[in-house]
Amino acid sequence: MNPSIQECAPGIWRHTPAQAKGPSLAVVGSMHGDERVGADLIADLVQGHHPIWETDARHKSILFAIGNPRALQENLRARPGGEDLNRMFGPNSVSGAESTSYETQRVDALKSALSETDILIDLHQTTCPSPPVAVIPPHREHKTLAALLGIKIGVFGAEDTYDSSMITDWFNERGGVGVTIETGKIGTPEARECARAVLHNYLSETWSLTANDHTIRLYQIREAMRAPGDRLAWTRHLGNTSPVHAGETIATTLEGSLVVLKDSATFLPQNAPKKGETCVLLADDLGPQRCWEP
Repeated sequence: MNPSIQECAPGIWRHTPAQAKGPSLAVVGSMHGDERVGADLIADLVQGHHPIWETDARHKSILFAIGNPRALQENLRARPGGEDLNRMFGPNSVSGAESTSYETQRVDALKSALSETDILIDLHQTTCPSPPVAVIPPHREHKTLAALLGIKIGVFGAEDTYDSSMITDWFNERGGVGVTIETGKIGTPEARECARAVLHNYLSETWSLTANDHTIRLYQIREAMRAPGDRLAWTRHLGNTSPVHAGETIATTLEGSLVVLKDSATFLPQNAPKKGETCVLLADDLGPQRCWEP
């Protein structure tokens, strides 16, 4: 391992250049254990003398963290009997001082490691087909960061569905600039290549952003549709950004159907939701947005 990289907690490493300057960066992967791309990329970066350690001179430190190592060992979204780690960073979440569960202790470890960090890139994958998507607030600095990472699609409003409980919600609330990147569908080479390209783009000395040639297509979550019954069946194949139309029935159950009332785009359609659970998010397409104004 490169001597400039120190393990500061289980599954969390920090790289400190000899001449520290610029903002501090954090890369988190595998908050969900079945989304392995982030952990695999981090393992590659922290082992040996990776070329980026010879070229990056723009950060006073870079933190790498595997979000949920125990769930990763099980290849499951959350460990058996455990909670979804990326739904535990909200203001009403229980802290490690009040609970001894693995997940709450892990939340505290990640918060501590990220406490002095300026920029956070949280790498995820989806269970549905998806182009690379940045989950961001609609702020200039977040859109700019997404563009620097090479992401062309952004979506905001997810915090309303998930009660601002994701790690990037907490990070942004404390004043950092954090983005969640859905790199693609679990298990696909496209998702792995997107994650690699995201870090290459950001760490590359030659990558730059100008107002003239960088925009991001922005979507706003409008509605979370809930399954009207068990055994929900989609009427056609849907993924992130799939267009659906007013009056269209997009799913059926024995208890009722899901009918779209307004032209929308879908995000995170779920394969086997239980009755009453969120099964798909509907979003408005706001069109191309300039990421940065001079």
